Amino acid sequence: MCTNYDEFFYIEDYYQDLNPNTHMFTGEEEDEDEKFTREQQLTTSILNAVNWSKRQYDKVMTQDVLPAFNKFDKDGSGEIDREELGELSAELGHTLSPEQLNDALIDLDINGDGVVDLEEFKRWYFSGMKPFDGTKRSMLKFGA
Repeated sequence: MCTNYDEFFYIEDYYQDLNPNTHMFTGEEEDEDEKFTREQQLTTSILNAVNWSKRQYDKVMTQDVLPAFNKFDKDGSGEIDREELGELSAELGHTLSPEQLNDALIDLDINGDGVVDLEEFKRWYFSGMKPFDGTKRSMLKFGA
């Protein structure tokens, strides 16, 4: 799934630049106008799908991901630190041991800087809130 606006625009630009003379359909012989019309229809369908996906992504980001991230990021720093992660877990009724908290942070902190930024949180959220290393950790069982 695309989680980056630039990826959407790259795909859109690619399909807008398709050359009907090099991306033709195979099968029955068609005249050039029919081939171009079919290519236009395909391009339009693909662009519609990309645009729909981008709208859905924006909606989920606005309505779900950002509010959930902001709930974790109690100090408004733009990052979820170890203490905030522990506080949230306790609020959810699942106090984590220091070892469990370290494991949860390791799973979420992809770049290893000791905090979870919005990009890391988005990856976790859009992965179905699963850990990246394939194991189940205590914090990750609870969801956002």
